[in-house]
Amino acid sequence: MNKTQVQQIVNLLHEDYRDCKVQIIKSKGQFIKWKIVEIIKLKSFAFIHRKYIWSHSKEVLSNEVAGSYDSKLKITQVYQFGMLEDCKDLYTSLVLFHELRHHYQDKYGRLDRHDIEDDCNRFAWRMYDRHYAELKNILEAN
Repeated sequence: MNKTQVQQIVNLLHEDYRDCKVQIIKSKGQFIKWKIVEIIKLKSFAFIHRKYIWSHSKEVLSNEVAGSYDSKLKITQVYQFGMLEDCKDLYTSLVLFHELRHHYQDKYGRLDRHDIEDDCNRFAWRMYDRHYAELKNILEAN
């Protein structure tokens, strides 16, 4: 999935979702480089955040997590390196919808609700179903 495709997919959503930075991380090496830069930038942050970065990195590198939204950096990341090749782009779209919903929750002060993951899952599947034909066209065209 390239940057143009990502932008076209994000543009399927309401404008409230379009102001979040999005990164598609294709390899573990790319992820590790990103985390090293993040740790350097966050050197003044509290130890607890660095500890979170470490535990989150372990989850990502062991393919337990397919995406994340960082509320401090306002960025959504989707990790493609653990996905099956034949459905990678469609699954990336689903994960992207899920993580962009976290951005929306953050933007409107809803990250502290108890049902945020259920809300993100429902939203992602609803958008995936609603835009399936458009997703296929976007992914096949480029």
